[in-house]
Amino acid sequence: MDHNDEQPVPTDAEIRAAASELRETIALKSGELADRLLARPEFGTEDWKRDRDQRDTPEGHRRLAHWHLTKLRIDRAADIDPVGNVLNARGFGASWQQIGAAYGISAEDAAARWERSATAYIERYSGTAIIPARETTTSATETETTEDRPRNRIERSR
Repeated sequence: MDHNDEQPVPTDAEIRAAASELRETIALKSGELADRLLARPEFGTEDWKRDRDQRDTPEGHRRLAHWHLTKLRIDRAADIDPVGNVLNARGFGASWQQIGAAYGISAEDAAARWERSATAYIERYSGTAIIPARETTTSATETETTEDRPRNRIERSR
């Protein structure tokens, strides 16, 4: 890169910080747009508080998966890296079929593209504020299929 003495040259750390800020801004705006498209309650209202309080229920997980799938569609249309929304949608129970449909590819292609990252993300963050632990409806002796769920039933905005 050719710079003269009058123009500052940003350091790699400054560039990384700026890129991080941009990713955060994009993620926030994507969420705002999804909220608007889904007619979600405005932040801080009683309806919003009710939705927030139901976050850790099966219905709350379904709504959050749907929200992340909508954000994924927005990201795809804007040609933005979708991995954060893929990981979050998967973490809240979206199937590869749903993720693939939201991104315009097959379930098999979606799983091939993101399954390793999604599984690692869910294993790392399951039971945290990022990916709340979910109750499983199977007994300890039952085996679950992995077609529509993360491996090991660990039951990943970024």
